[in-house]
Amino acid sequence: SLFGSLHNWSGRQSFWMVYWGWKPHLRQWERLLGWQDSDETDLVMPPQYIQPPAYERVRPFVRPANGPRTRKLRDMIVEIVSENPESYRIKKSPMKFAHQVPGLPPRDYYQEVFGQFDGNPQAFADNFFANANGRYTDYVPYMLGKKIGISRMNELLGSVAKEALFANPKIIPLAMVHAGQNLLSFFGFDLHRFIKFIQDQPGGSIFPVMSSWGTSQYSDVYYNIGNCAEGHLPPHMASEIYRDHEITIPLRDTFFPYTDMLRNWARNLVGLLALVSWWFLPFAPQRRFFLCLAAIIIPYLVFSCSLGYGPYARYEVAVQPLIILLTSGGVLGLWSFIRNQVRVRH
Repeated sequence: SLFGSLHNWSGRQSFWMVYWGWKPHLRQWERLLGWQDSDETDLVMPPQYIQPPAYERVRPFVRPANGPRTRKLRDMIVEIVSENPESYRIKKSPMKFAHQVPGLPPRDYYQEVFGQFDGNPQAFADNFFANANGRYTDYVPYMLGKKIGISRMNELLGSVAKEALFANPKIIPLAMVHAGQNLLSFFGFDLHRFIKFIQDQPGGSIFPVMSSWGTSQYSDVYYNIGNCAEGHLPPHMASEIYRDHEITIPLRDTFFPYTDMLRNWARNLVGLLALVSWWFLPFAPQRRFFLCLAAIIIPYLVFSCSLGYGPYARYEVAVQPLIILLTSGGVLGLWSFIRNQVRVRH
Protein backbone atom coordinates (compact mmCIF):
# COMPACT_ATOMS: atom_id res chain seq x y z
CA SER A 1 0.00 0.00 0.00
CA LEU A 2 2.94 2.33 0.65
CA PHE A 3 4.21 2.01 -2.91
CA GLY A 4 0.68 2.65 -4.14
CA SER A 5 0.62 5.81 -2.04
CA LEU A 6 3.96 6.90 -3.46
CA HIS A 7 2.60 6.43 -6.96
CA ASN A 8 -0.52 8.43 -6.13
CA TRP A 9 1.64 11.17 -4.68
CA SER A 10 2.05 12.49 -8.20
CA GLY A 11 -0.68 14.36 -10.01
CA ARG A 12 -4.04 14.43 -8.31
CA GLN A 13 -2.71 13.29 -4.93
CA SER A 14 0.00 15.96 -4.77
CA PHE A 15 -2.60 18.56 -5.73
CA TRP A 16 -4.89 17.32 -2.95
CA MET A 17 -2.12 17.69 -0.37
CA VAL A 18 -1.16 21.25 -1.35
CA TYR A 19 -4.68 22.45 -2.13
CA TRP A 20 -6.51 21.10 0.92
CA GLY A 21 -5.18 18.03 2.74
CA TRP A 22 -2.01 19.39 4.33
CA LYS A 23 -2.73 23.10 3.96
CA PRO A 24 -4.01 23.73 7.53
CA HIS A 25 -1.04 21.88 9.03
CA LEU A 26 1.49 23.70 6.85
CA ARG A 27 -0.02 27.09 7.67
CA GLN A 28 0.08 26.21 11.36
CA TRP A 29 3.79 25.38 11.14
CA GLU A 30 4.32 28.54 9.11
CA ARG A 31 2.90 30.65 11.94
CA LEU A 32 4.81 28.78 14.63
CA LEU A 33 8.15 29.07 12.83
CA GLY A 34 7.57 32.70 11.85
CA TRP A 35 7.85 32.02 8.12
CA GLN A 36 4.78 34.01 7.12
CA ASP A 37 5.11 36.30 4.11
CA SER A 38 3.83 39.76 4.95
CA ASP A 39 3.29 40.50 1.25
CA GLU A 40 1.06 37.45 0.69
CA THR A 41 -2.59 38.41 0.41
CA ASP A 42 -5.63 36.27 1.15
CA LEU A 43 -8.35 35.31 -1.31
CA VAL A 44 -11.69 36.47 0.11
CA MET A 45 -15.09 36.13 -1.50
CA PRO A 46 -17.41 39.18 -1.58
CA PRO A 47 -19.61 39.55 1.53
CA GLN A 48 -22.84 38.65 -0.27
CA TYR A 49 -21.72 35.01 -0.39
CA ILE A 50 -21.99 32.53 2.46
CA GLN A 51 -18.56 32.10 4.02
CA PRO A 52 -17.34 28.94 5.75
CA PRO A 53 -16.72 29.17 9.51
CA ALA A 54 -13.57 31.02 10.57
CA TYR A 55 -11.87 27.79 11.72
CA GLU A 56 -12.16 26.40 8.16
CA ARG A 57 -10.79 29.46 6.39
CA VAL A 58 -7.11 28.97 5.68
CA ARG A 59 -5.08 31.11 3.30
CA PRO A 60 -4.56 29.11 0.07
CA PHE A 61 -1.32 28.02 -1.54
CA VAL A 62 -3.02 27.21 -4.85
CA ARG A 63 -4.14 30.42 -6.55
CA PRO A 64 -4.45 31.56 -10.20
CA ALA A 65 -1.55 34.00 -9.82
CA ASN A 66 0.84 31.05 -9.43
CA GLY A 67 1.12 30.44 -13.15
CA PRO A 68 -0.49 29.55 -16.49
CA ARG A 69 -1.43 25.97 -15.57
CA THR A 70 -3.36 27.13 -12.52
CA ARG A 71 -5.13 29.74 -14.64
CA LYS A 72 -5.94 27.01 -17.15
CA LEU A 73 -7.47 24.98 -14.32
CA ARG A 74 -9.63 27.95 -13.40
CA ASP A 75 -10.77 28.37 -17.00
CA MET A 76 -11.66 24.69 -17.24
CA ILE A 77 -13.67 24.87 -14.01
CA VAL A 78 -15.65 27.77 -15.49
CA GLU A 79 -16.28 25.72 -18.65
CA ILE A 80 -17.38 22.65 -16.71
CA VAL A 81 -19.95 24.36 -14.50
CA SER A 82 -21.18 26.46 -17.44
CA GLU A 83 -21.69 23.51 -19.75
CA ASN A 84 -23.02 21.04 -17.21
CA PRO A 85 -24.66 22.69 -14.18
CA GLU A 86 -26.64 19.50 -13.53
CA SER A 87 -23.36 17.86 -12.50
CA TYR A 88 -23.55 19.71 -9.18
CA ARG A 89 -27.31 20.26 -8.95
CA ILE A 90 -27.85 16.52 -8.51
CA LYS A 91 -25.88 16.79 -5.27
CA LYS A 92 -28.49 18.98 -3.58
CA SER A 93 -30.59 16.20 -2.07
CA PRO A 94 -27.72 13.99 -0.81
CA MET A 95 -25.78 16.94 0.64
CA LYS A 96 -28.84 18.10 2.54
CA PHE A 97 -28.49 15.16 4.91
CA ALA A 98 -24.83 14.18 4.78
CA HIS A 99 -21.71 15.57 6.46
CA GLN A 100 -23.43 17.16 9.46
CA VAL A 101 -21.14 17.37 12.50
CA PRO A 102 -22.85 16.23 15.73
CA GLY A 103 -23.09 18.98 18.32
CA LEU A 104 -22.79 21.86 15.86
CA PRO A 105 -25.57 23.87 14.19
CA PRO A 106 -26.67 22.31 10.88
CA ARG A 107 -25.19 23.74 7.71
CA ASP A 108 -26.55 23.71 4.18
CA TYR A 109 -23.41 22.42 2.55
CA TYR A 110 -24.90 22.32 -0.91
CA GLN A 111 -25.88 25.99 -0.79
CA GLU A 112 -22.53 26.93 0.70
CA VAL A 113 -20.39 24.98 -1.77
CA PHE A 114 -22.49 24.87 -4.95
CA GLY A 115 -25.96 26.38 -4.77
CA GLN A 116 -25.09 30.01 -4.09
CA PHE A 117 -22.95 30.05 -7.25
CA ASP A 118 -25.60 28.49 -9.51
CA GLY A 119 -25.62 30.49 -12.72
CA ASN A 120 -22.35 32.27 -11.86
CA PRO A 121 -19.43 30.05 -12.99
CA GLN A 122 -16.88 32.82 -12.41
CA ALA A 123 -17.84 33.11 -8.74
CA PHE A 124 -17.75 29.32 -8.39
CA ALA A 125 -14.20 29.26 -9.75
CA ASP A 126 -13.18 32.07 -7.40
CA ASN A 127 -14.59 30.17 -4.44
CA PHE A 128 -12.78 27.02 -5.50
CA PHE A 129 -9.48 28.77 -4.86
CA ALA A 130 -10.57 30.98 -1.95
CA ASN A 131 -12.32 28.31 0.15
CA ALA A 132 -10.80 24.90 -0.49
CA ASN A 133 -12.80 21.95 0.79
CA GLY A 134 -13.04 18.20 0.45
CA ARG A 135 -16.13 18.36 -1.75
CA TYR A 136 -14.26 20.28 -4.44
CA THR A 137 -11.36 17.79 -4.31
CA ASP A 138 -13.79 15.07 -5.38
CA TYR A 139 -16.04 17.00 -7.74
CA VAL A 140 -13.52 18.97 -9.82
CA PRO A 141 -11.04 16.11 -10.56
CA TYR A 142 -13.97 13.82 -11.44
CA MET A 143 -15.40 16.35 -13.89
CA LEU A 144 -11.96 17.08 -15.31
CA GLY A 145 -11.45 13.36 -15.88
CA LYS A 146 -14.72 13.17 -17.80
CA LYS A 147 -13.79 16.19 -19.91
CA ILE A 148 -10.11 15.57 -20.76
CA GLY A 149 -9.44 12.02 -19.56
CA ILE A 150 -7.87 10.66 -16.41
CA SER A 151 -4.27 10.90 -17.62
CA ARG A 152 -4.52 14.54 -18.71
CA MET A 153 -6.44 15.42 -15.56
CA ASN A 154 -3.68 13.90 -13.44
CA GLU A 155 -1.02 15.76 -15.42
CA LEU A 156 -2.86 19.08 -15.13
CA LEU A 157 -3.39 18.83 -11.38
CA GLY A 158 0.22 17.74 -10.93
CA SER A 159 1.46 20.79 -12.84
CA VAL A 160 -0.80 23.02 -10.73
CA ALA A 161 0.77 21.54 -7.60
CA LYS A 162 4.26 22.20 -9.01
CA GLU A 163 3.34 25.82 -9.70
CA ALA A 164 2.21 26.15 -6.10
CA LEU A 165 5.60 24.81 -4.97
CA PHE A 166 7.51 27.24 -7.19
CA ALA A 167 5.37 30.14 -6.00
CA ASN A 168 5.71 29.05 -2.35
CA PRO A 169 9.10 27.31 -1.93
CA LYS A 170 8.58 27.19 1.83
CA ILE A 171 5.98 24.44 1.30
CA ILE A 172 8.81 21.90 0.99
CA PRO A 173 10.53 22.60 4.34
CA LEU A 174 7.14 23.03 6.00
CA ALA A 175 6.09 19.61 4.69
CA MET A 176 9.36 18.15 5.95
CA VAL A 177 8.76 19.60 9.42
CA HIS A 178 5.19 18.28 9.43
CA ALA A 179 6.38 14.82 8.33
CA GLY A 180 8.98 14.97 11.09
CA GLN A 181 6.26 15.72 13.62
CA ASN A 182 4.24 12.76 12.32
CA LEU A 183 7.30 10.53 12.63
CA LEU A 184 8.26 11.66 16.14
CA SER A 185 4.65 11.39 17.33
CA PHE A 186 4.88 7.62 16.83
CA PHE A 187 7.47 7.72 19.61
CA GLY A 188 5.47 10.01 21.90
CA PHE A 189 7.61 13.07 21.09
CA ASP A 190 5.74 16.37 20.55
CA LEU A 191 7.85 18.50 18.22
CA HIS A 192 5.26 21.29 18.30
CA ARG A 193 5.58 21.75 22.07
CA PHE A 194 9.38 21.48 21.91
CA ILE A 195 9.63 24.31 19.37
CA LYS A 196 7.33 26.40 21.53
CA PHE A 197 9.70 25.82 24.45
CA ILE A 198 12.69 26.93 22.36
CA GLN A 199 10.78 30.06 21.34
CA ASP A 200 9.69 30.64 24.96
CA GLN A 201 6.01 30.54 23.98
CA PRO A 202 3.09 29.40 26.17
CA GLY A 203 2.40 25.70 25.88
CA GLY A 204 6.03 24.72 25.37
CA SER A 205 7.71 21.83 27.15
CA ILE A 206 11.34 21.06 27.92
CA PHE A 207 10.36 17.38 28.24
CA PRO A 208 8.10 16.74 25.21
CA VAL A 209 8.32 12.94 25.37
CA MET A 210 5.56 10.57 26.50
CA SER A 211 3.10 13.25 25.39
CA SER A 212 0.83 11.43 22.92
CA TRP A 213 -2.08 10.09 24.97
CA GLY A 214 -5.42 9.84 23.25
CA THR A 215 -8.05 7.55 21.80
CA SER A 216 -8.28 5.89 18.43
CA GLN A 217 -10.06 7.79 15.68
CA TYR A 218 -12.40 4.78 15.43
CA SER A 219 -13.39 4.69 19.11
CA ASP A 220 -16.60 6.67 18.56
CA VAL A 221 -18.01 5.88 15.11
CA TYR A 222 -21.71 5.09 15.01
CA TYR A 223 -24.19 3.88 12.43
CA ASN A 224 -25.81 6.26 9.95
CA ILE A 225 -24.04 9.50 10.91
CA GLY A 226 -25.56 12.29 8.85
CA ASN A 227 -28.06 9.83 7.35
CA CYS A 228 -25.29 8.54 5.07
CA ALA A 229 -26.33 4.88 5.22
CA GLU A 230 -30.13 5.04 5.19
CA GLY A 231 -30.18 7.97 2.80
CA HIS A 232 -28.03 6.45 0.06
CA LEU A 233 -27.74 2.66 0.41
CA PRO A 234 -30.25 0.08 -0.85
CA PRO A 235 -32.45 -1.19 2.01
CA HIS A 236 -30.83 -4.63 2.15
CA MET A 237 -27.33 -3.11 2.43
CA ALA A 238 -28.44 -0.60 5.07
CA SER A 239 -30.05 -3.39 7.14
CA GLU A 240 -26.90 -5.48 6.82
CA ILE A 241 -24.76 -2.61 8.11
CA TYR A 242 -27.23 -2.02 10.93
CA ARG A 243 -27.02 -5.67 12.02
CA ASP A 244 -23.22 -5.49 11.90
CA HIS A 245 -23.28 -2.40 14.12
CA GLU A 246 -25.64 -4.07 16.61
CA ILE A 247 -22.97 -6.72 17.14
CA THR A 248 -19.75 -4.74 16.80
CA ILE A 249 -20.54 -1.52 18.70
CA PRO A 250 -20.96 -3.29 22.10
CA LEU A 251 -17.72 -5.18 21.42
CA ARG A 252 -15.98 -1.94 20.48
CA ASP A 253 -17.22 -0.17 23.60
CA THR A 254 -15.97 -3.09 25.70
CA PHE A 255 -12.51 -3.62 24.23
CA PHE A 256 -11.42 -0.30 22.69
CA PRO A 257 -10.61 1.36 26.05
CA TYR A 258 -8.10 -1.45 26.69
CA THR A 259 -6.63 -1.35 23.19
CA ASP A 260 -6.34 2.43 23.38
CA MET A 261 -4.49 2.05 26.68
CA LEU A 262 -2.11 -0.52 25.19
CA ARG A 263 -1.48 1.65 22.11
CA ASN A 264 -0.81 4.69 24.30
CA TRP A 265 1.71 2.80 26.44
CA ALA A 266 3.35 1.30 23.36
CA ARG A 267 3.56 4.74 21.78
CA ASN A 268 4.92 6.58 24.79
CA LEU A 269 6.91 4.05 26.83
CA VAL A 270 8.28 1.95 23.97
CA GLY A 271 8.70 5.15 21.95
CA LEU A 272 10.93 6.63 24.65
CA LEU A 273 12.95 3.41 24.79
CA ALA A 274 13.25 3.48 21.00
CA LEU A 275 14.61 7.02 20.95
CA VAL A 276 17.26 5.99 23.49
CA SER A 277 18.11 2.46 22.37
CA TRP A 278 18.08 2.47 18.57
CA TRP A 279 21.51 4.12 18.60
CA PHE A 280 22.89 0.90 20.12
CA LEU A 281 21.62 -1.51 17.46
CA PRO A 282 25.19 -2.05 16.14
CA PHE A 283 26.06 -3.54 19.57
CA ALA A 284 23.18 -6.04 19.62
CA PRO A 285 24.14 -9.76 19.73
CA GLN A 286 22.36 -10.40 16.41
CA ARG A 287 23.43 -7.08 14.91
CA ARG A 288 23.19 -8.16 11.27
CA PHE A 289 19.59 -9.23 11.71
CA PHE A 290 18.58 -6.04 13.55
CA LEU A 291 20.52 -3.76 11.20
CA CYS A 292 18.74 -5.36 8.23
CA LEU A 293 15.44 -4.76 10.01
CA ALA A 294 16.44 -1.14 10.63
CA ALA A 295 17.30 -0.69 6.95
CA ILE A 296 13.75 -1.78 6.10
CA ILE A 297 11.70 -0.28 8.94
CA ILE A 298 13.24 3.19 9.29
CA PRO A 299 12.81 4.19 5.60
CA TYR A 300 9.27 2.80 5.76
CA LEU A 301 8.52 5.04 8.75
CA VAL A 302 10.04 8.09 7.04
CA PHE A 303 8.16 7.60 3.77
CA SER A 304 4.88 6.71 5.45
CA CYS A 305 4.96 9.77 7.70
CA SER A 306 5.65 11.98 4.70
CA LEU A 307 2.37 10.65 3.29
CA GLY A 308 0.35 11.44 6.39
CA TYR A 309 0.72 8.47 8.74
CA GLY A 310 0.25 9.53 12.35
CA PRO A 311 -0.83 8.31 15.79
CA TYR A 312 -4.40 7.33 16.65
CA ALA A 313 -5.09 6.39 13.00
CA ARG A 314 -5.48 2.95 11.44
CA TYR A 315 -1.91 3.09 10.11
CA GLU A 316 -0.44 3.00 13.61
CA VAL A 317 -1.64 -0.57 14.13
CA ALA A 318 0.77 -1.71 11.42
CA VAL A 319 3.64 0.53 12.53
CA GLN A 320 3.76 -0.15 16.28
CA PRO A 321 4.81 -3.84 16.04
CA LEU A 322 7.73 -2.79 13.84
CA ILE A 323 8.81 -0.19 16.39
CA ILE A 324 8.52 -2.72 19.23
CA LEU A 325 10.53 -5.30 17.25
CA LEU A 326 13.36 -2.90 16.49
CA THR A 327 13.34 -1.51 20.04
CA SER A 328 13.87 -5.01 21.44
CA GLY A 329 17.07 -5.14 19.39
CA GLY A 330 18.06 -1.70 20.59
CA VAL A 331 17.57 -2.70 24.25
CA LEU A 332 19.73 -5.82 23.70
CA GLY A 333 22.36 -3.62 22.09
CA LEU A 334 22.26 -1.15 24.97
CA TRP A 335 22.61 -3.97 27.50
CA SER A 336 25.56 -5.46 25.56
CA PHE A 337 27.23 -2.04 25.36
CA ILE A 338 26.88 -1.46 29.11
CA ARG A 339 28.11 -4.97 29.93
CA ASN A 340 31.16 -4.60 27.66
CA GLN A 341 32.02 -1.24 29.22
CA VAL A 342 31.87 -2.78 32.70
CA ARG A 343 34.15 -5.64 31.61
CA VAL A 344 36.67 -3.24 30.08
CA ARG A 345 36.86 -1.19 33.29
CA HIS A 346 37.34 -4.27 35.43
